[in-house]
Amino acid sequence: MRALAPDSLRGLALALALSVPASAQQPPGVVGDWLTQGREGVIRIAPCNGNLCGTLVGLRFGSNGDAPRDWQGRSQCGLTIMTGMAQVQPGLWRGHIVNPQDGKRYGVDISLESRNRLRLRGFLDMPVLSAIKQSQIWTRFLGRLTPDCHMLS
Repeated sequence: MRALAPDSLRGLALALALSVPASAQQPPGVVGDWLTQGREGVIRIAPCNGNLCGTLVGLRFGSNGDAPRDWQGRSQCGLTIMTGMAQVQPGLWRGHIVNPQDGKRYGVDISLESRNRLRLRGFLDMPVLSAIKQSQIWTRFLGRLTPDCHMLS
């Protein structure tokens, strides 16, 4: 039996690593696409500026076929609603979230409840000093999205 040269072994290792889906290479976390609790939209949480941000990438369109509008009359498609999401302790991220309908900004904590469930806790000002504004559970979105933000199952 002939031994493989070191270069061949490196090439084989690289080929095997690239053949494994990204989701299998790292445990699932908060990064990904999430369906809001009311099923009105899909938020894509992704790295940005050294933290995490959340952008509307899927929407429930109105009966007229138009995407919902934000507080300034623009399409909500592509609107970044979560910013500055920094990890403050293992499994907990804190930042800001904007209500796309009225433009009001709140503090928000997010944490994984399970692989496919994300808990959001919105608050005014400081999380310790403020009454909870709203708490929601988002679920991992497994459907498809079109470039113009239509959600397909």
